[in-house]
Amino acid sequence: MAALPNLIPAKTKAQVFGDVAYHFGSDSAPVLTVDVTRTGVYFEHHNLLWKNPAVTVTVRPPSGGFKPGVQVFIADARGPGMIAFSGDGLGKVVPVHMHSGRQIEVRGHQFLAATEGIDYHPIRKKGPPDLMHGGNGFTIDRFENRGNDGVLWIYAYGQVFEKDLAEGESIDIEPHAWLYKD
Repeated sequence: MAALPNLIPAKTKAQVFGDVAYHFGSDSAPVLTVDVTRTGVYFEHHNLLWKNPAVTVTVRPPSGGFKPGVQVFIADARGPGMIAFSGDGLGKVVPVHMHSGRQIEVRGHQFLAATEGIDYHPIRKKGPPDLMHGGNGFTIDRFENRGNDGVLWIYAYGQVFEKDLAEGESIDIEPHAWLYKD
């Protein structure tokens, strides 16, 4: 019998990976707090909750111009100090530890924040599934780490399970239910 998916924890304190410390707490809408003193982060601007006054935030110009459904304003933050983010509904913060060379795809509008050194590329998908999205297509965000170890934080609505598939193993997932894939 295949192993069941593992439930992602709802909170963690004092986690360190890729030269960045982070915490997230359990509540109806969890909060991710990141120390950006040594390593900066970038994030979707509307997810910012608070920051220490010494943390500098700048806005990036849109990569590839303005496109429907693609996040327009990405902001960068650098310390010294802490900065906090959250999604806008019930959910969980999912940390994805990104070793150099790792690439993943994330369902659109789930990105919360990432450490610098992780590349972000929104991809617009069109085709038969496009009919389910009003003819405008849907977005998949591709992240790739080309540098030192880093962290990508995803905000998932509802419960989150992770399933590592063995060689040749597959699983059926509803289109709205998948969060990310290698």
